[in-house]
Amino acid sequence: MKRLISTLLCAALIIAASGCSQDISVNASTTTTAASTTTTAAKTEGTTAANESTTAAAETSTEAVAESSESKLLVAYFTPSENSEADAISPASQTVYDGETIGSAAAIARMIAKRTGADMFSIQTVKDYPVVYDDLADFALDEQNRGELPELATHTDISVYDTIFVVYPVWWYTMPQAIYSFFDEYDFVGKNIIPVTTHAGSRLADSLARIGELEPDATITSSFTISAMNAETGESEVTSWLAEIGY
Repeated sequence: MKRLISTLLCAALIIAASGCSQDISVNASTTTTAASTTTTAAKTEGTTAANESTTAAAETSTEAVAESSESKLLVAYFTPSENSEADAISPASQTVYDGETIGSAAAIARMIAKRTGADMFSIQTVKDYPVVYDDLADFALDEQNRGELPELATHTDISVYDTIFVVYPVWWYTMPQAIYSFFDEYDFVGKNIIPVTTHAGSRLADSLARIGELEPDATITSSFTISAMNAETGESEVTSWLAEIGY
């Protein structure tokens, strides 16, 4: 009888032990699965956060590139009426624009700036130019024959501009010496130069060749010329030309 009782007790203990072992195994499996699920969720959240961060950084980078790639424009112009002590210079060099009497080159420069939103810069010299047309012509020829580069009284920072419209009258079949001074003073490497002239018959004269020699590391992508006598009514012509070249 004792043996039977002892045997039954052992059997009960074995069965109980077996049941406890099975419960521990299930709990361990459940804990492992939960831990695995938590780890996976953490990884997913981390990856999502990383992806969102990368996307945001990429978008910021794209915006920065877009902002830096925006072309900045400058209209630099020379006109004798802004380089004289007199309030007015010869009518042959002037026109009326927006109700104001100004130099023909200045008027064309304003038309370009109005259409493109470009900044404007008046190229002015330390010395004054004559008021009377014939005197101005003789003065300009003498300056040209001597190869003088007049000292500039106004200055700007062209490094912030990609494209520079350079507007000026043609004197004796070439650019005024003040324009030569302008090209001599600044670094135009990598710049886009667009020459624009007012003339009395010689159109661009030798402008493209001279600028090409002076600024071999710049690019001339377009040019424009208009008779000084037509400057007052030339805004539609200027606008059409700018539209053709993408402005």
